[in-house]
Amino acid sequence: HRDLHLSLRRQRQMCIRDSTYLASYGGTVDVESSTASIAMDATSRITTDNDTIRIAAATALSLGTVDARSPVDRASDSLSDQVNWGDVWLWAASGSITDASSETTSFTDDGHGRTDIGSFAPSATDVFGRRLRVEIGGTTSQFGNGTNPIESEVHTAAIASTGGVSLVDASAISIEAVSDVVVDRVDNTGTTSSIGDGLAVLD
Repeated sequence: HRDLHLSLRRQRQMCIRDSTYLASYGGTVDVESSTASIAMDATSRITTDNDTIRIAAATALSLGTVDARSPVDRASDSLSDQVNWGDVWLWAASGSITDASSETTSFTDDGHGRTDIGSFAPSATDVFGRRLRVEIGGTTSQFGNGTNPIESEVHTAAIASTGGVSLVDASAISIEAVSDVVVDRVDNTGTTSSIGDGLAVLD
């Protein structure tokens, strides 16, 4: 069934505990803390079947697994239908976006000022999606960090950050403008409304 949207909104800090699954199989997912942080446990998941996921925190955001793949590709760890996966929109208004898991990624110097990055398993991936749109505020806020970057499997990414960006992708990624990403928010009466930020692109 379509239009089975999921919205979870809270004014205070939101903690998504270990092994918790928030899923919509037929609609979008909208998760928001309007005044504080959102902390996903490393083993928690937010999932859709080819639909958009929005996670917005007033301060910081830590990520477990955010998965907008198709059911077939999820089951087989395939990229064959990635052009039809859902989009992911991450927003931390005044804090960093970090990886909740503690694994680190090794970097080696190739002698020419470049680095080689070791591969990582699908189970270590933080974000699966077609397009990834990231907006971070705060004077020194970061997206990932040097030893524990955000691991992704996305086709296209656009990141606006006031601090550093540390992102590694499992295959190939294009860094370019991403148009407005929209979810369908469900209010307490069951009525839905489209939520975006009104911007055509994010450079």
